[in-house]
Amino acid sequence: MSHFSIRCRNCGKVLEHSYCAFCEHCADSLLVTDYSARFSEQGGEGVWRFNWLPVHSPIVAQPGPVVYRSVGLAVHLGLENLYIAFNGYWPEKGAGLQTCTFKEFEAAVVLQNARENRIEGLIVASAGNTARAFAHLSALSGYPAVIIVPRMCLPEMWYLKHSTGVPTIAVADGDYSDSIDVARRIARVTGFPFEGGVKNIAKRDGLGLV
Repeated sequence: MSHFSIRCRNCGKVLEHSYCAFCEHCADSLLVTDYSARFSEQGGEGVWRFNWLPVHSPIVAQPGPVVYRSVGLAVHLGLENLYIAFNGYWPEKGAGLQTCTFKEFEAAVVLQNARENRIEGLIVASAGNTARAFAHLSALSGYPAVIIVPRMCLPEMWYLKHSTGVPTIAVADGDYSDSIDVARRIARVTGFPFEGGVKNIAKRDGLGLV
């Protein structure tokens, strides 16, 4: 039995398939995840220690957020109990996000959710950090992803060396919204679904870890 269900906020319908970004009845509605238990840590490692994620059996380790008590900044600001949440790469603090972005959280949860629901691959639109995170985890996990980005963003983009082979298409003229449009078109041709952006419940719940 699953520890979560997916509900349309507009019509209230509970969806049968857990990999969903859109309600079959309400085109512009935002789906939400209802969890059966209160939020808690359940003994896993990294992001997988949190129970409010729409996955069941993660197969790829994923570092999570690091929270530590500030010393220098706290003194400078005159505060006694200042805690800092760090989402990046700082091994000395136990922070292991190799792409240096919290977008790894969303990518890890989205790819695992899709894998568990037997989705064979995803089409992802991005303007930068999301592309790097999905490329990294696609290469690491062996889960197929095709990434669409605006050409105007290429000067600011970089990939980790092991993920440079992940298919990435640059839209010659246009911005992020145009990349989304192209991603939808490619999805219709390839049979891989469009990842869904903010409408994907796995993406939003993954970002909630920040």
